[in-house]
Amino acid sequence: MGIKLDLEPTKDAERILKELGKFLTKKQHVRMNNSIAAMLTSSTKIRFIDKKDPRGNSWKNWNSPNYRARQNARGRNEPASILTDKGNLRDTITYRADKNTMVVGSKLDYAGTMQVGNSDLNILARPFLGLSKEDQEDIYEIIKNYLGS
Repeated sequence: MGIKLDLEPTKDAERILKELGKFLTKKQHVRMNNSIAAMLTSSTKIRFIDKKDPRGNSWKNWNSPNYRARQNARGRNEPASILTDKGNLRDTITYRADKNTMVVGSKLDYAGTMQVGNSDLNILARPFLGLSKEDQEDIYEIIKNYLGS
């Protein structure tokens, strides 16, 4: 199951992508999309270190008594880093890209729950997928590089 970042292009983005097709070969377009997706994957993994969502908001701390009990049973006095107990979620962030598509996400079943939360389970949303301002600027720079500007 998992979760993926699948952005719907705006009219401006669609126009820009169509224009790019006039200046890039299919192979260049695929390379550019791979570069963008790889950058977004890296940026997403850095959020696990910074403990912040794409907008720069800090993730909420763990507040579950069940979580604290599990940590104590494992002999841990300090709680694990938010969303990085063993690093499985962070380590499964991958991407796929072709000429028309870029997908960044994780196939782990609980990835979606961590992204959007689950009120029934008392799990707060801790978004890790999404575009930050820096991501948008980096995408612009990657596109400029491929267009030779």
